[in-house]
Amino acid sequence: MSEDWERARTAGPRGARGLAVAALALAVVAGLVLTTGDGGSEEEPDAPPELVIEPDGEPTPAPPPTADPEQPQARTVAVRPAGSWSEPVTLDDLAARDAPRVARLDDRLLVWGGRDDEGWRDDGALLDAEDPGAGAEALPAAPLRDDAAAALHARDGEVLVLGGLDGDGGTAHARYDGQAWQRLPAPPSGRWRWQASAATSEGVAVAGDVDGAAAVAAHDLAAGSWTRLAGVPLVDVRTLAALDDDLVAIGATSEDGRELAATRYAGGSWSEPDPLPGRGNWTPRAATDPASGRVVAVGATHDRGRSHLAAAWSPRRGWERLTSAPAALARAEPRLEPTPAGLVAWASGAPDAAALLPADDDPWRPLAAAPDLGGDAGAVWTGQALAVVGDAGGEALSLATWSPQGHGGVALPPAGAPQADGRWERLEVGETRLAPALAAAGERVVAWGGRVGAQQRDDGLVIDLGEGTVAPLPTAPVPAGPSPAATTAGDGVLVLGERGATARYDLDTGAWETVEPPPGADAGEVVLGRGAGADAVAASPQAVARLDTATGRWQALPDPPEGLLPDGLATGPDGALVLLGAGGEVARLDGEAWTVLADPGLAPPLSAAVLPGSVVVWDGEAAVVLDERDRWRPTRPGWSTVAGGAITPMGESGQVLVWGGAQVGDALGGRTGAAVLDTGESVWRTTPDPPGWLAPQRWLVAGDAAVGWSDDGAVVRFVPRAALGAESGTGG
Repeated sequence: MSEDWERARTAGPRGARGLAVAALALAVVAGLVLTTGDGGSEEEPDAPPELVIEPDGEPTPAPPPTADPEQPQARTVAVRPAGSWSEPVTLDDLAARDAPRVARLDDRLLVWGGRDDEGWRDDGALLDAEDPGAGAEALPAAPLRDDAAAALHARDGEVLVLGGLDGDGGTAHARYDGQAWQRLPAPPSGRWRWQASAATSEGVAVAGDVDGAAAVAAHDLAAGSWTRLAGVPLVDVRTLAALDDDLVAIGATSEDGRELAATRYAGGSWSEPDPLPGRGNWTPRAATDPASGRVVAVGATHDRGRSHLAAAWSPRRGWERLTSAPAALARAEPRLEPTPAGLVAWASGAPDAAALLPADDDPWRPLAAAPDLGGDAGAVWTGQALAVVGDAGGEALSLATWSPQGHGGVALPPAGAPQADGRWERLEVGETRLAPALAAAGERVVAWGGRVGAQQRDDGLVIDLGEGTVAPLPTAPVPAGPSPAATTAGDGVLVLGERGATARYDLDTGAWETVEPPPGADAGEVVLGRGAGADAVAASPQAVARLDTATGRWQALPDPPEGLLPDGLATGPDGALVLLGAGGEVARLDGEAWTVLADPGLAPPLSAAVLPGSVVVWDGEAAVVLDERDRWRPTRPGWSTVAGGAITPMGESGQVLVWGGAQVGDALGGRTGAAVLDTGESVWRTTPDPPGWLAPQRWLVAGDAAVGWSDDGAVVRFVPRAALGAESGTGG
């Protein structure tokens, strides 16, 4: 990561990069590889692989030398499967059956229903979520039995079963409060054909076809009564999701079922339908992503079987097309399970196609290969892991769990690991601002845009680390939008907002001025970074340009290498410039031309730091350092880290701070995965624990410190005293 760079997602079509990442995600899930022509760097053909001894004593070969540099070389690009699985546990107290239903009930797992050779079942059991193999507690007899259309919802210590069958074969609903079952009354009168449901803080909502018209009803569990939410402006309702205690319904607005839209029920009425981009007879599944406050919908269209769609909707931003979900998964209409790592899309009929949509949306990552639990398993997020229950062909059901961080590995530095000399400080900035764009000028940090509460902001903060003060940043003349970007430019900060709108703030005069957008900003995504001297640099799939701050005009640099879709930009001393591609490519600007360096052998997304005479690339688990012969020297800490993360150069010391993420939950008492790498000696040192349980997603260098901004609004900085030879700043 450069000293200050941000990636901007402008509104509108995602452009060429979105299509490329979608193709990459689909190719990986299908077991394919994506190859591109890449001459690589020139090396001696007969040179043997270099062995590098890592801190844990295991030798790791460097990437093999490239063959004839005059011939195009095939380069494999892959997405690392996400997470890992535990060994299955046999649940001796639960007889084998297909399609068991699973829900979380406080600190227990409720397993119910499913079908065997005799038909749909009505029995189940409660398991200890921490030790499911320790024995099961049988559930009391349920007043209904399972059915293919049934759904389970957990809320406030209760589990709701909707759409089961009563003794006469009619549709029935019930609740289980941990002690006993209670039959729920039927929705309001009429010939109700139940289709979809969602749990809310008040109870549950159902949608269906009532006497030939779309209808939605809400059941207040405390009052024990249903209320018809009249006037849903849809021809039919395909799916429901709860959003901020309100409901979002997605369904058709045309009789042919090909025009789809979202509408929100709030304040006693439905909003105007917001059309989904694209057309097709689509039956999605949807869930709310707590991290982003959006409803994510995934499914397959039924028109010629060619579209497998994923999209996100929010009241402020409307629809956003996401990278297409894996085809096999989308066709199976998956359940979406919110997790701290992102949304897990899981279909009981296609467990091999399960995938994770990370919090930053792209690309989908296939889950690590699951153990064989049969082709029709049930799944639920327990708070720590995804628990999957299925029939593995034995006499009883089996359970396995998927964890984003892996099972049985060392998650963070062990006791006694070498420690970097420095200190962490928490910066109190006076407000909780989520996901702002960041830039640094000396010891001043500018945070622009982001959200304060539920409001998207166009103002910001100026944090002076040397003086220990925080001042307001005036509202910019351009809207920040949901994904703002910023970088240092001259004596101020350049910001890039919604639809490519660009402005510059002068830190000395306190004044804003609008600036012409960088090339390609109106077409999709742009990466910003600091260039040579005081100028800013912008890179898009179409162009790379430098902003001359004296004239306010963009000056063209050589176009990015053909086929490279910029996903990151790192700058260093003397104007050194490195582009990171969405497929894992690394290219360096050498004079008037770009040099595509040899494949670093890491899985994208990557971050990089440019040091005097060297480049370091990090993928959250391992680093590679470019030597004087343009060969990558791999190195990794003597402990495991979490995929993803950032890298920040610590002055000109040859050291970098890397962030490997943080553990889910409190298993490690809130310790986090930061470390310092000495690139010259390939020595790794852990840092002291940051204050609190923090996982900064945004990093930059300000003065002598690395500053991290967490998605929960917390701000920290790391001051490496030994690395820089002096203490710095007192902090805010």
